[in-house]
Amino acid sequence: MPVGVAVAIVVFAFWRALLAGGSLVPVDVAAAAPPFDAYRSASFSAEVGPGEPASLIDGHAHWAALADDVRSGDFTWWNTRLGGGEPTMKAGVPVFSLPYLVVPSWFAPGLVAAIRVLTAIGLMFGLLRSTGAQRMGALVGGIAFGFSGFMVGWTNSPVSSVAALAPGLMWAIEAAIRDPRPRRAAPIAAVVAAMVWSAAPAITGYVLFGGVVYTLVRLLVSFSGRRDPRWYVSLASTLGLAGLLALGLAAPHLLGVSDYRGWTQAPSGPRMVDTSAGVEYLLTAFAPSVWGSDVVSAQWFGEGSWGQFNTHLGTSVVLLALVGIGLGMADRTRRSVTAAFSALVALGVLVAYVGGPVSVAIDSLVGDNRGAMTHARVLIAMGMAALAGLAVDRWTEFWNTGDRPAIRAALLWAAGFAAVVSFAMVPSAKTWFHELQAAGATKQVVAASTASLLALGACLGVGFARWKRWITPDAAGWVVLAAVTFELLLFAMPVPTIVGRHERLEATPAHQAVVAALEPGERLGSQGQTFFPNTTAQFGIDHVGANTEHPSAYRELLASADTDNPADPAWESLAVGVWAQNPDQTPIGVLDKPPIGTSQLDPGVAEVHSVTAVPEGGLRAIVLDAAMPEPSFVTVIIEVGGDTHVDRRWRDRADWSFVPISLVGEHYEPGAPIEVSITSSREGAVVVSSDAAGAAVLGTIAGGDRYRLIRSGDVLLTEIIDSSFVRATPGAQVVDSTVGPDVVTALVDADGEALVTVAIHHHPGWSAQVDGEEVGIVRADSAFMGVEVGPGRHSIELTFTPKGLRSRLAVFLVSILGISLLWFGPRFPAAGRGGR
Repeated sequence: MPVGVAVAIVVFAFWRALLAGGSLVPVDVAAAAPPFDAYRSASFSAEVGPGEPASLIDGHAHWAALADDVRSGDFTWWNTRLGGGEPTMKAGVPVFSLPYLVVPSWFAPGLVAAIRVLTAIGLMFGLLRSTGAQRMGALVGGIAFGFSGFMVGWTNSPVSSVAALAPGLMWAIEAAIRDPRPRRAAPIAAVVAAMVWSAAPAITGYVLFGGVVYTLVRLLVSFSGRRDPRWYVSLASTLGLAGLLALGLAAPHLLGVSDYRGWTQAPSGPRMVDTSAGVEYLLTAFAPSVWGSDVVSAQWFGEGSWGQFNTHLGTSVVLLALVGIGLGMADRTRRSVTAAFSALVALGVLVAYVGGPVSVAIDSLVGDNRGAMTHARVLIAMGMAALAGLAVDRWTEFWNTGDRPAIRAALLWAAGFAAVVSFAMVPSAKTWFHELQAAGATKQVVAASTASLLALGACLGVGFARWKRWITPDAAGWVVLAAVTFELLLFAMPVPTIVGRHERLEATPAHQAVVAALEPGERLGSQGQTFFPNTTAQFGIDHVGANTEHPSAYRELLASADTDNPADPAWESLAVGVWAQNPDQTPIGVLDKPPIGTSQLDPGVAEVHSVTAVPEGGLRAIVLDAAMPEPSFVTVIIEVGGDTHVDRRWRDRADWSFVPISLVGEHYEPGAPIEVSITSSREGAVVVSSDAAGAAVLGTIAGGDRYRLIRSGDVLLTEIIDSSFVRATPGAQVVDSTVGPDVVTALVDADGEALVTVAIHHHPGWSAQVDGEEVGIVRADSAFMGVEVGPGRHSIELTFTPKGLRSRLAVFLVSILGISLLWFGPRFPAAGRGGR
């Protein structure tokens, strides 16, 4: 029954992605930037959180591309889809990403999210069952954790992959505490290794630290001097063995990350910076919509991303957790478990929201130097969900036995704890109230609080009805489960925006134009978010600004490049073969400015005409001298060489400026007449400068240089004709070059000593041969690989193999064998059995 209920709830939450042909947004709808915006469906509305960019970060593109490579047999250890390249496996292998290998990439995000949430529910269910909880209480705890704000807020991030496994670690530790023997080391090691492979070090560190705290509190609170000392030795041995096996399983990834971190020269060591969110954000535990920090409502309180700061648990879950603390502390048999889960909550609150020297010191122990301390919210979500589940369980058990004194004692505990917390939050509530008044959001808050108040009322009503024995314990449990599920799903379901078939992201014609124009190894360069780098990786386009970590030399080279001037030598070093611009920007070329006009015409009143001629070198754009007092649709029709070009687009308000209308026209004969007509959809919205004869004054942008405009309209694409991926110093010539899986070859003719540069990052693992003999690789163009050659013709080959690959795999396989022998081998007797 619990399995069926959990599956039904998860399917309901993700039904559009799982059953209706929809999919989660990040892998299907691109940024609101060229060229994607020209093909986005009119019905699409991106639901992004306050402070988040309108362009959604694609956390799944890597796995979609990697899965395609694996299925096609083109898997490589070096990923050439990202600027300069990087190790394919540097992002680890989250276990939840494996469905990409067997299902279409558009369907995988929804399936992965559903499996991840279902796993979180199942592992929390198992954890609570291992502490003695009955099925209903364990199911409530699982739902509370699986749809908590932390899990939902990181739907498309490796962070949620680690969080989903967190209850599994506590479950495995709980099993070892109760029955310490070598076999219990296997699940601990497996869960820890899976978290490490998920490549989210900050959240992994906090979960591991939480596991240590959980273990210590369980042992301290349940300490008994009568326990056999061999039990402690056995437990310590089991945990130590688990640590060694986990290191072995994670060794390939850890060693690869170590190489990668050293290569990128990322900061290392403790990071003594307080990045906690602030105590006032604890209010979001009840209902982020109420506190103005929710993805589905206006942000009127505080700063920063809702995904980072809110810790939504639901008012019903918070109430149940407080009751769970009271019930657990009033029951000796559950006291240590209750204390352990409470300690997780306290640790998460300390690090994520209180901050200060102690929490900063704890954060430095985690060792991550990128994530914020708010990642510790996973401990709050896990601890509170578990306490809520224990509350439902003990609540039912006490009432079944009619132990009213125990219930009174528990409620006094809960009331006292709630009073302390409420008193501590008074300053934050005052701050919130003042912000509420200043923002004038009272009606919004009242409306947003409805669901939370209904869920809270349902739980209180059930408690009173059960006290009066008006309903059975089973009925009370089902109502509480329904209230918790209702409140959490109302928050969770709108967050991971789901789109339909017609809104899925596919390569646009501009993508096809880029791929056709790029020579092997060449890259795409762009201005701003044109051709958003996070999405280009899905279409086999290597973008220089890809969202990844680069070596410092590459970052410096990229930062030094003039983003408005593709002729900057830095772009040549970066092997940029195609340059992309916003369609409203001025294309590269020689500008012949329009003459000064004597009057102005309104194309919203009557069509404006003019005539000019194709300049020497061919035509890339005609240029208007215009102003736009009001936003309007402007249509420009250009007739030249027997062709008609229509440019109709929305123009925002702008003062007098030169407005370029780009077109691919370098093939037109210089001197050929160009007829232009201009209209506007609104009177008074556009003013065009004109001459004494009443014709619009026009300028042109000419070609005839080392660039060629190959696309206009949805995006401007300019090909850099003489760009080269493999280059040589003067006196040498690259006759031929190829880029294959983990290999680059080049044939070079040199008159004397020469340096051949390959525009790929020199990462540990690359090696070079010249005419079949091993040679060293030198740094070239600040960031890339260089190979020195002598006079004559030479064959150069560079290959990539992860450093120490065989030894890493050997350690991994030995660890797998060790875990298998422990788990499936003879059952070793425990030295002593632990209690609660």
